[in-house]
Amino acid sequence: MALKELNHYLVLAKDIEASKLFYTEALGMEIAPRPQAPFPGYWLSVKGVICVHLAAANDDPKMLEFFAREAGKAGEGSGAVHHIAFMADDLSAFLKRFDALKVSILRRYVADARLEQIFVNDPDGVTIEINFPGYPLNQ
Repeated sequence: MALKELNHYLVLAKDIEASKLFYTEALGMEIAPRPQAPFPGYWLSVKGVICVHLAAANDDPKMLEFFAREAGKAGEGSGAVHHIAFMADDLSAFLKRFDALKVSILRRYVADARLEQIFVNDPDGVTIEINFPGYPLNQ
């Protein structure tokens, strides 16, 4: 079992349009296709590889539920960067390890992407997302 690569990072932007302009104009990223989500946002890529997700830092109820956070807390925990994501394999091994270490997890299955996700927090509150392509939620 091993982490394989950094997948993307999400920025909860104070001004999403200004952030989009910065990433596209200043850094040369391109707007990429994005699966349907309960809130507006952008996926940005470099040479076809998506590396940044943008979402507005607001207290929309759908945003709060999706990101499992409280109103007014956009700048706490992971700060403006909501999470850092990795691709991985061997979901069962990760689940066993987290259980043995008593690490709290949040699981989500994104049906459109056939992607199982586990979210954990490091000791400083930085959220780590681990993605397992093709896994069913019931494992």
